[in-house]
Amino acid sequence: MSITLFIPDVDDYSLDTQVDVITTTAGETPNKRNATLAMHCQTSALDKQNDIVIIIPLARIAFIDTRLPNVSALKRDQLVNFAIEDKLTIDPSNVHAVVLGPSLTSEQHFIIAAMSSNWLSGVLAWLRAAGITPRFAYPASAMYAVKTNEWVVKLEKTNGVAIRQDGLAYALEASDFSHPPFQLTLALNEAVAAASGKASPRTIRLTKTPDVQFDAAAWQAETGNDIALIVEEVIAAPRQMNAAQNLFTGKYLPTHQGVSAINALKRPLIIGFSILVLHVALISIDAWRLARARTAIEQTMRDVFMTAFPDAVAIVNPPLQLSRQLVALKTERGIAEDTARELLALAATMTRDVASSIVNVKVTVKTDQQQVTLQLAKLNAEAEKNLQAQLALIKKPYQTTMNTEAGVTTLVIRRGDQS
Repeated sequence: MSITLFIPDVDDYSLDTQVDVITTTAGETPNKRNATLAMHCQTSALDKQNDIVIIIPLARIAFIDTRLPNVSALKRDQLVNFAIEDKLTIDPSNVHAVVLGPSLTSEQHFIIAAMSSNWLSGVLAWLRAAGITPRFAYPASAMYAVKTNEWVVKLEKTNGVAIRQDGLAYALEASDFSHPPFQLTLALNEAVAAASGKASPRTIRLTKTPDVQFDAAAWQAETGNDIALIVEEVIAAPRQMNAAQNLFTGKYLPTHQGVSAINALKRPLIIGFSILVLHVALISIDAWRLARARTAIEQTMRDVFMTAFPDAVAIVNPPLQLSRQLVALKTERGIAEDTARELLALAATMTRDVASSIVNVKVTVKTDQQQVTLQLAKLNAEAEKNLQAQLALIKKPYQTTMNTEAGVTTLVIRRGDQS
């Protein structure tokens, strides 16, 4: 069940203040009653199991049609008080302003509802004293369903309101409404002059109380034949309210009764979880890249080992097998394994850029002959030139020779002065 509570426009609020309440249940006709706030609390348990909606009187709201910065909706809501500072007569810090939505006046124009934050805080304190915690607050104008290209005008004895399709409401005052009040005439002229041309109505749907002095012919004559004047009863219905016009924003957002602590922390939790997921994803990507690099290095080691030791039956652990091969060379030929390592390391460094062209490697580490012989497939001119430049950097006690025959380049790197 939904309960709509109309906030009265009075100077002092107490539990004896008279309020109007509409109780709405699905499938039933809305039930309206008038009593003091204390009586409502005693008879209907307003805040126990129901959604409480409060209706703010239009006399407490200033509607502003203004241009706002072209920023995100969140940023716009944060800046709205400062954006309308030149239109206010009080300190913006004492104003609660809500962007109701885009205006039909022009691009980047928005409809803003502004009210005294002190007054709104006082009303909520008054309701809390009665055990009532509302979840939504709407301007009284939001209860009227305004169709496309029309304005709704409601008249009482000496005051009234005109409501546009985009939610902008104009207060109307006159001793009688035999003729359209000046405020309405001015608003219509401004709508006609608007840049977009969409704010001007084609129809005015007018509803009035029986005590209103009204002349339909005078209204039609002064508003012009371009605007159709329809006089009929326009029902104010709570169900027609648009959630986008909820005035509870910012510090007035309810933090309980249907809004749990988890919901209040939803945004920080989402941000924290997103950061955690991103962190795990980056770690996984990094681990995958390292695994690929390790696999590539291991494959290169296998290729180098097989090239250096073509007689090897299988490669299980290239570094360990290479170490054992060097130990075997040392044992067999009485040559320090450091010499073989140096020659292999030097050969690998010199042929790094043409490693893919190596077809055979032979290591000779006899006492009188310490050298590495590499056979490479035919190199192009640029690769051969680069290899020669690398070989030119070798200094004693190492020497090199390189020759190309039958499409095969033979490179010998030796240590000492052996010929």
